[in-house]
Amino acid sequence: MPFVTEEAWQRFGAGESIMVAPWPDGHPEHRDQEAEVRFGFGQEVISAVRRFRKAHGLKDTMSLAARVHPASASQSATLFELRPEVERLANVSTLEVSDEPPDPTGSARLVVDGAQLLIPLAGVLDPEVERTRLSKRLAEIDAESAVFERKLANEAFLSKAPSEVVEKERNRLAALKEEAATLAAQLAELG
Repeated sequence: MPFVTEEAWQRFGAGESIMVAPWPDGHPEHRDQEAEVRFGFGQEVISAVRRFRKAHGLKDTMSLAARVHPASASQSATLFELRPEVERLANVSTLEVSDEPPDPTGSARLVVDGAQLLIPLAGVLDPEVERTRLSKRLAEIDAESAVFERKLANEAFLSKAPSEVVEKERNRLAALKEEAATLAAQLAELG
């Protein structure tokens, strides 16, 4: 809405037009590095819970519980300060912050900037079923990757196929390897 900005500029008598005004100078003294780091940690906790939901096919409306063992006093203070916001934005019913390392049994384990984030799986998903699903897909990816690797190792294919086709096959293989890494990380989360 540039016309609204221009109108406000004119009413404050700040100059001829905002369109020809010089770009404002930055004020590095106004930056608060500690606040940026603390806020960034809160964002990462929220993102980790959201990624966990998406990776395991959980609905956004399903409320989860979470236990956090912060890596520092600063992280602990941040979580106490931002608890209502983290709970609301991550849709976490209870965010428990503990100085003692919590028991990870029956929980998904996530690491956020050195802090342990545990999401209890009881009533959320069956870890064995999820491990089986992830392992099955990982085996499928390994089989598909082997086909692409054999094809790309074949000198006859590389010399006869158009460069676009070879590049497409390399991209498919790279995508499969990336998916395999993601699935391996999800399996590690489940313990």
